Amino acid sequence: MKAKACTKCRQWKARCDASDGVPGGCSRCRSLNLACVFDVSFKRLSKGKRLQQMSTEIQQLRQALHNSATSNASTSPQAPQQSEGDTINVTVGPGVWETQLQGTSDGTAASPSIQLLPQLSADPVGVPTASLTVPYRTLGEVGLTRSQVDRYFKTYFARHHPHLPFKVNSESPDEVYSRSSLLFWIICAVTSSWKLQSQLAPMIKSMIADTIHAASHSVDTIQALLIMCIWPFKTARLSEDPSHFYCSIATQMSLELGLHRPSQPYWPLRHGSLSGPSTVGMDQEIRLTTWLACYVVNQMQSSHMGLPSSTAADANLLAAFGSPAVEPSLSQLCRIYHLLMQSSWEISANAPTPTGMLDPAARLTMIRHYRKQLAALEQLYLGQMDDVVRISLLYSRLQLCSFALLDDVPLSEGPLDLVSEAEATACELIELTYGMNLSIAPIYARRAMCYGVFVLVRLLQLPYDVQREMLHDSIERARQSLSTTINTPDDISGKACTILQDLLYVEDKHRSPPILSRMGASIFYDTFRVYWEQCLERQMPIEYLDLDRFDWAALGV
Repeated sequence: MKAKACTKCRQWKARCDASDGVPGGCSRCRSLNLACVFDVSFKRLSKGKRLQQMSTEIQQLRQALHNSATSNASTSPQAPQQSEGDTINVTVGPGVWETQLQGTSDGTAASPSIQLLPQLSADPVGVPTASLTVPYRTLGEVGLTRSQVDRYFKTYFARHHPHLPFKVNSESPDEVYSRSSLLFWIICAVTSSWKLQSQLAPMIKSMIADTIHAASHSVDTIQALLIMCIWPFKTARLSEDPSHFYCSIATQMSLELGLHRPSQPYWPLRHGSLSGPSTVGMDQEIRLTTWLACYVVNQMQSSHMGLPSSTAADANLLAAFGSPAVEPSLSQLCRIYHLLMQSSWEISANAPTPTGMLDPAARLTMIRHYRKQLAALEQLYLGQMDDVVRISLLYSRLQLCSFALLDDVPLSEGPLDLVSEAEATACELIELTYGMNLSIAPIYARRAMCYGVFVLVRLLQLPYDVQREMLHDSIERARQSLSTTINTPDDISGKACTILQDLLYVEDKHRSPPILSRMGASIFYDTFRVYWEQCLERQMPIEYLDLDRFDWAALGV
């Protein structure tokens, strides 16, 4: 039986247009001046194997040239010697390799470096290219060159790391890889293009699973999980996002390694032996800042989902907020989220009511109390803050004011000051995030912006005197900004843009009871409850409701 495609097209997984009677074979082989060969027994080589083959051939050529240069220098002193910068062309398969000797002018101690000539039409295994570089690091079939890795690391520490500035052991790609290949690949993934990130995502998730079940863990593993919580991979459904699991696992690992007591040595005792890594020599600043980063990420996740935090702030943690070893922005984030979760706990999680929410009158009093504390915090510790900290401050202030916008608060002049502050804060938050590049911003920046939109939608539904035109404009700006992060038609950002466009025209028909049990996120969930009712009535696609990880069927409507 004759093969339907030539070997070159089968190797490239390309359509072959060869037909009987056409001289020269298919158009691809003709354009590359290659013989169009049909072989039924041909088996395609994966990219990883091809790169491995080429790496092996390069090493063999290097060794052969080195041996040849050494032999010529010792046995033929009259022979012309290669000087620095001379080149040697070596034929390998269908391509030509250019070898340049690097060394002294007399040819001694010369070391060859090999690269493909620019005029090559095909590499040794048949892939057409102008130049081919052996990958510096490879994961599965994804290979990265040294220049790519250097650029990814430089981008991460310049543009990503300031959002969660814990101390690291090293910023060198080589040292990071030797300590934790997981941390190395996560740094490369979060700073790479969406296409490369989508290729790395399944392999990195598999690496995380293997690391979690490993016999021992390290601070580098914890830091890798925290980065994944702040820059999660793109998903089509929130049920596919494991960020809250990663956050919990990172916190538990930190406790096992004793990071919550950074000045004390700690040996995890397992199965009757000291199998865990000793932390005596571990840098105290790295342990301290990693634990603070765990605390911040834990509070972020809890406030977003409207759940009590699983990490309590003890005396040691509170004292660490003012440590000179901690970056100012990290210390500011700790203070903001500590006050936010403390207020949420007292207002909407610790009351004797079934929802945990204080009665409206007591709630308004408590809101104003914590509003004063937040203003005092800003005056004492947040005099100089960057956009990262300001987003968290505005988000915390907005969550605090949103408790006065829920259904059980009677319409009166009492909460007017809180309504005005919520309006101004939401618009300021949207304006701040609108000026950011949300495609590389941390996930909490997009969540804060969306939360601001939900507050504005709620204000438009209430009969208070607000600047409706300005609120409509802010909502549209948020939707436009969020649309820049859409990579595929069915990803979370695309669905969120669709919902933000529909929310202005959604009417609450009170078919189900309001949601008051989600602390500061209650206004977010309650707006989704109204949207869910509309979806049922209009028979809209149910997948749009998976933006909140909530069992809407439990409402029993």
